[in-house]
Amino acid sequence: MRRDEFSRRMMRESVLTSADLIYPVFVLDGNKQEQHVASMPGVSRKSIDLLMRDAERCCDLGIPAMALFPVIDAARKNGLDFLADCYPYDAWHSNIKVLMPDKQYTNPQSVEKALTDTGGPDTVTITEFKPHPEYVGRNIAELAAARKISTTDMYIQIIREGDAADTEASIIGKSMTDRDIQAFYQQPWVMVASDGGIGSQHPRGAGTFPRVLGLYVREKRWLTLPEAIHKMTGLPAQRLGWKDRGTLHEGAFADLVLFNPATVIDRATFAQPLELSTGIEKVFVNGTLVWDETKPTGAKPGRVLPR
Repeated sequence: MRRDEFSRRMMRESVLTSADLIYPVFVLDGNKQEQHVASMPGVSRKSIDLLMRDAERCCDLGIPAMALFPVIDAARKNGLDFLADCYPYDAWHSNIKVLMPDKQYTNPQSVEKALTDTGGPDTVTITEFKPHPEYVGRNIAELAAARKISTTDMYIQIIREGDAADTEASIIGKSMTDRDIQAFYQQPWVMVASDGGIGSQHPRGAGTFPRVLGLYVREKRWLTLPEAIHKMTGLPAQRLGWKDRGTLHEGAFADLVLFNPATVIDRATFAQPLELSTGIEKVFVNGTLVWDETKPTGAKPGRVLPR
C-alpha cells in the first residue's frame, strides 16, 4: 500500500475504532506533508519514517493505539515535534459515508462489516437528514426494525436517499471507551480540544472544557487541575506559537476564565447538546468581560489570530 493511501485510510478509520484514535497529523496530505514536517527545525526524517512504520504495523495487526505511546515518546525524544488532542466523549460526530473506508456504500458485505466494526448499527444515530427529518434521533437498528428490513439494507437506503437529494446524513457514532480517553489525557503530549463547533449536534461543542474540569479532574481524578488547565491553555498556545497567550504573566493578553473548581461541570448531552455548563463565573477576552455569571455581556473584543 502506498504511504499516502495508508494515511488516508488511517484518517478515515481513526474516527471509527479505539484501535486507531491517533490522527497522523503529519501526513494529512500524504508525502508532501511529511516532507514539510521533516523540514521543520529539530525534526528528522528518520523519526517520521519510524513512527509511520510502527503506526502502519499496529493498524494492520489491530493493535490498540495505546501500543504506540512508547513509539511516540521515543520519536519525541529523537526530535519529532508531535502533539495531539482529544475530546472527552466516547462518541464522535461525522457524516454517514465515513463508516465505509472502502467507499463501497451499497455493497451489502462491505456495509455489514463496517457496521460491525463501528460497534453495531445501534451505535449509529442520525442527527440531521434533510430528505427524511423523521430519521433524526433514531439509530440505524431502530430505523431498520420500524421498516422490517435488515440494518444493512437500511444503511444502503439512507445512502441512496442522500445521493438522490445531493446530501448526506449526519451521524453520531459511539465507538471509543473511557479507558482510551483516560490513557490519552494522561500523556504529556495530548491537549484538550472540542474538535467541533457550538452549532454541531454533539455535546462537545458546549461541554468539553467544563467536562474535563468537573468529571476528569474533580470526580475521577485522572488529571490534576494544573495539568488540565495547561492542556487547555499553555500547551495549545505553545503549539500555535502564541507567546503572549495561554499563560498568566505581565504583558500577556488577558484571556481569562474564572470558574469554581468545586462546581464546574458540563450539562450538554446528545439529546440536548447546547445546554450551558455550570460553574463558569466570568470570561474575559483581550481584557474585556464577555461572560458574567449566567449570560453574555454583549461585548465582542475577539480577533482573528494568525499563527
